[in-house]
Amino acid sequence: VDRLSQTAAIFETKKSDARSTDPVTGDVSLSGSNRVRGFELSAAGSITPKWDIWAGFTYLDPKVLNYRNGDNDYSGKQIKFVAKQSASLWTTYKVHPQWTVGGGATYVGKRYVDDANELYLPSHTVYDAMIRYDVNKSLSFQLNGNNLTDERIYDASHVGLFANVGSGRSFMLTATYRYE
Repeated sequence: VDRLSQTAAIFETKKSDARSTDPVTGDVSLSGSNRVRGFELSAAGSITPKWDIWAGFTYLDPKVLNYRNGDNDYSGKQIKFVAKQSASLWTTYKVHPQWTVGGGATYVGKRYVDDANELYLPSHTVYDAMIRYDVNKSLSFQLNGNNLTDERIYDASHVGLFANVGSGRSFMLTATYRYE
């Protein structure tokens, strides 16, 4: 291993004063609470002088501790819009002094979009790739291919009523000039 940094974290966050609705009056108050426990693992750096990697995995236990909306008590449910698991991996390899290739994957787990945990955005994995040509120290050209399998992804939802469809397969060519 040339230069590889690895990190790990275990955490818990609690939120008090979360929005809740009184079942009798219908008044919205800040009497709810939730908590997220989890851990994260990551690695970044060079495996060899030509091979770099960035990788990460996160596990979350997002739980509603106390939340009411009218007559419904959602305490104990999973917090909406938060995936329990996510991961990413990206790697590049310098195949020639002027040519670098790379690729990776990003995974996002299922996310509930309603308080009752009945409606959800499905999990998805997206694969990306790139190739870069370094003309000299100052000028380079890079072609990126994103979501190569054209996976249907949903990047957001509004109260479970509709979901935003994320970007499909796309390609982007960039030129970079560095002043020194």
